[in-house]
Amino acid sequence: MNTLVAERNNIINNGTSEVARLKQQIEAEQVSAHRALHSPAYGAAQHKFITRRLERMGELHDELKVLVGEKDSNVFLVGAMNKEVAHARNEH
Repeated sequence: MNTLVAERNNIINNGTSEVARLKQQIEAEQVSAHRALHSPAYGAAQHKFITRRLERMGELHDELKVLVGEKDSNVFLVGAMNKEVAHARNEH
């Protein structure tokens, strides 16, 4: 029985740390894309960079959905995007 409890706790802890890792990565991609959007760089390179950041956010979001469900992952994603926009407004 102790082995089952230890295994369950390990699964929960690993799942929690995986959720935290995915959320952190989504926020980092959002910050990066937002900064690139408002940087003085122009042209296709900037567009490709921003597109890749958004694609990566989508990939991470898909992984997060598996762990926490679609509703919670959507709430987090929208919150992360709004957080960066609010942060950028406060910088100006």
